[in-house]
Amino acid sequence: MELEAADSSSSDSVISLIRSVRQTAVSPFRKIRRRFCPGKQRCAGSPATGEHVHGQQKHAPPKLLFLLHERCREEEEMKAQAECLFNTYRDADDAIHSTGLNKLCTDMNVEPGDVRMLALAWRLRAPAMGEFGKDSFVAGCVELDVHTAEALRDQLDNVLYEAKRHFKAFYLYAYKLALTQSLSTAPAMLDAQTGRSPPLGTSDSGVSSGLDVNVAIELWRLVLPVCSGDAQRFIGDWIEFLRRCDISSISPVCWRVFPEFSQAVSADFANYRSDDSQWPEVIHHFVQDMLCSQSRVSCEH
Repeated sequence: MELEAADSSSSDSVISLIRSVRQTAVSPFRKIRRRFCPGKQRCAGSPATGEHVHGQQKHAPPKLLFLLHERCREEEEMKAQAECLFNTYRDADDAIHSTGLNKLCTDMNVEPGDVRMLALAWRLRAPAMGEFGKDSFVAGCVELDVHTAEALRDQLDNVLYEAKRHFKAFYLYAYKLALTQSLSTAPAMLDAQTGRSPPLGTSDSGVSSGLDVNVAIELWRLVLPVCSGDAQRFIGDWIEFLRRCDISSISPVCWRVFPEFSQAVSADFANYRSDDSQWPEVIHHFVQDMLCSQSRVSCEH
């Protein structure tokens, strides 16, 4: 009776462990093996028939071994199905590019420019705009438990909700993805001394380069609605200011702090401090421009 209770308790703990880590990138079976099959962690002098942990011999019960075997088999099947899905849309270089992505979007009945596709790229850890690598795509599909385009489509709203919960990570990823795309399609710059291209994200002067302002504007319009709160409070005036002042690029710092600025500063800028160093210079100029505009409107009335 005690043996059955112990066996049931171990099995229940394994099931609980599987459920708790199934949606993560770490395989649950590694944790189970470390817990019940420590291998090299065996204490000196321990017999081959079991493991001594803190002086007590620990055996994996038969039911646990069965569950472990079945779950491993299920995971391998899910991986094979995800690889089959990837192969359906992959291009010649073992990655999904524009051709395969457009076909995938058609099969999912979703536009490539849908913000949910950007969220999916974030969730599947796409390395570049319009590109999915095999390893990250397969791993992501296994985590989402999908193996068809229809199942992937059904997960889009959940993926977007996850992006909303982790908006800062999603927002910064969007900038990095767009910047990588912009620099990869720009004419290659060669260092005058070495004859090599400079590191990604730097200009020929060695200064960190920014994202083209027109790309940044479209990206803001796409991703800011995902954020809850007042992240879009100044977006209309901000875009008009950028275009009127002929701003050519958006720095990583400016991109990072704009949602924080929009949520922290009141609509009338009453709580704005010009000596606050957390805001970049372009935002200081924007606030001064807005205050001048508000002052002119007040004088006209």
